[in-house]
Amino acid sequence: METFEQRMESLVKSVAGNANKFALSLGAERANMIYKVLKGETLPSLETIFRIKKVYPDINLEWLLNGNGNMFVQNHDENKQVNESQKENLALNQSLYEKIIQEKEKVIAELREDKEFLKGIVLKELRNMGKLKGNLISPSNEVFLAS
Repeated sequence: METFEQRMESLVKSVAGNANKFALSLGAERANMIYKVLKGETLPSLETIFRIKKVYPDINLEWLLNGNGNMFVQNHDENKQVNESQKENLALNQSLYEKIIQEKEKVIAELREDKEFLKGIVLKELRNMGKLKGNLISPSNEVFLAS
């Protein structure tokens, strides 16, 4: 049967890769306490055990503390697969949304060009009509109607 230190080492490698990353994931500035636990010099505090469970909710505390069961609760692999699937879907959705946004931005730009083109035609016609009986066209091409 594995010792607590061996289970802790397995946990650290599985979820974080090394003690430094594991300690950082728990909010610790340094990994000294984790190294001491791994060497069997000390046991983690209850606060640390709770922090591990909070940060890694799929950890089976019965396994960590007593060696009973598996490292992860049963649905860990299922959750991992769902998370990977969700990540793929999010990436596909993001790509799709980016394409839609690009298409909409292109349409908006075309509409702005059309607006300016039509505005020019209208202003030209207004000028040709002799300023419509007292209506004025400002230098910024705004039409002011006489009352």
